[in-house]
Amino acid sequence: IDGDVEVARWLQRAHPDLPKVLAVNKCESQIYGASQVSEFWKLGVGEEPFPISALSGSGTGELLDKVCEVLPEQVTPEDSDMDQDEELRIAIVGRPNVGKSSILNALVGEERQVVGSVAGTTMDAVDSQTEWNGRKFTLIDTAGLRRRTKVASAKDGAEDKSVERALRAVQRCDVAMLVLDVTQDVAEQDMRIAEQIEKAGRACVIVVNKWDAYPDKHTSSLNEVEKTMRARLYFFDWAPFIFTSAVTKQRLQQIFAAAIAAGEEHRRRIST
Repeated sequence: IDGDVEVARWLQRAHPDLPKVLAVNKCESQIYGASQVSEFWKLGVGEEPFPISALSGSGTGELLDKVCEVLPEQVTPEDSDMDQDEELRIAIVGRPNVGKSSILNALVGEERQVVGSVAGTTMDAVDSQTEWNGRKFTLIDTAGLRRRTKVASAKDGAEDKSVERALRAVQRCDVAMLVLDVTQDVAEQDMRIAEQIEKAGRACVIVVNKWDAYPDKHTSSLNEVEKTMRARLYFFDWAPFIFTSAVTKQRLQQIFAAAIAAGEEHRRRIST
């Protein structure tokens, strides 16, 4: 039950506005089913716990009725509130020196941000406008997000403010572009940044940069690397991966298409 409490708390915290239904499995007894679920009331999930048995099928009819009752109406393409002429805001986030500014410059077709090999070249969240296939985009380049201990050790406080601006950029974007460096393993800080995106409730596209520098590539390299990265970012299994290079611009335009698809999901209005 302790694990159930932990999951219930996360569900209430992460998705407070979503309807919830609690099903308690392995309640095979028709007589004692109600008493078997009594301890699950304290989870506070849904209106009441439903005793069911996956083995015999008992209780599943009532559960299905409840699920159908709380489901939102089906969304049609006409219900989506993403106007074709409306700008899609994309925040480019990631650890320092993974190539965020290089990705931005390659996407807009000109050098909007200074690029350097020294981590921390970008300090402010900078907006740039561009178009692709008639769709307008606002690209927000942000400072690299380092571990809290390293940020706290900075003497002038400028980096602390730049991190705040980067996190605010995530809050005001439609789609967060999490940039990873394919020549490095997915680090704890990458996972923390991904958690911030999830906490903000934003759509996400994972852009794996520096594919041109990946050593000893073969026909299955991309699939193998993606599988390894997805294992680390397991809670982002829904996010698309784009393997690209800001230098060669390989698959760079796929970022726009992926961001549009993710943005449409994020902005979709559920009718009531």
